[in-house]
Amino acid sequence: MNLKMLGFGFLCAMAPVSFTYAHESQARETEDVKFVLASLEGSKIKIYEKDGKRVIESNGIPNHETGQFPNRQNPNSISAQKHVYTVPLNPKKNMLSTALKRQPFGIAINGVPLDPGTAECFGQARGQRPSGVCAWSVEAIVGGLGQLGLDEHNAHVQTNGAYHYHGYPKGIESMLPITGDLIPIGYAADGFKIVASKTEAYKPSYVLKSGVRPNGPGGSYTGKYTQDFEFSLGSGDLDDCNGTMIKGQYMYVITKTFPYIPRCFKGTPDESFNRHSAMERSNVDGRVRRPPPHHRRGMF
Repeated sequence: MNLKMLGFGFLCAMAPVSFTYAHESQARETEDVKFVLASLEGSKIKIYEKDGKRVIESNGIPNHETGQFPNRQNPNSISAQKHVYTVPLNPKKNMLSTALKRQPFGIAINGVPLDPGTAECFGQARGQRPSGVCAWSVEAIVGGLGQLGLDEHNAHVQTNGAYHYHGYPKGIESMLPITGDLIPIGYAADGFKIVASKTEAYKPSYVLKSGVRPNGPGGSYTGKYTQDFEFSLGSGDLDDCNGTMIKGQYMYVITKTFPYIPRCFKGTPDESFNRHSAMERSNVDGRVRRPPPHHRRGMF
């Protein structure tokens, strides 16, 4: 089944991983170009439409080489998963934004989850889940540099072996023969498309706060914590959910500066992305305790 994104089409099939790629000419005619992605052994991804939704099934093994796992900051090994996500085929914007909770923001076209937040919270031992709302959430990327054992694709591994991205997935760009500026990344939980810009043409509207933190870790705002940033309307090109209208469609943009992957939705996220129904989402990011057994049900 040919799925269109930004004028590009791709067909995802079970291993070996293969995509059908099409580019749109000035006359808006498409030309199919078949190619095979270099992939890790066992990478599987299938995308299809059913009952008004787009279904993404994968084993979570990326179609590009990864960093070394386990590593010093991330002692987990990559293993195959059973990801099954659904998103609306015709997403609609709501009047108000919906904050991202403990769930993936979206799914990349290679079947790997896009998950910006971490479970790390100031004042708690690493891996200890916050008992309530975390006042100072530790970021996985600080000043453009990955923390918590991220590899060059801004990804690492959960305790259950799930590989996931915390920022710009570099490997996707290298696997797609794209000549234009926009890179199709995947789909958000609310169904809107996720893209990236090679030239970083779209600037986020989040800025680092000035002064010092009033409590918690104290010290100057450095970007180590999510709460070090604030949305400043008009300071960039993107809205509070890191999205904008592109080619007549609303799309989210993954950026190389905060918030990296969006932290809220303009539409209604699908229930399949709920952290407790979709998959074990301890969200990581190190020696994290597994949630109770009843939290690990769902697709398994």
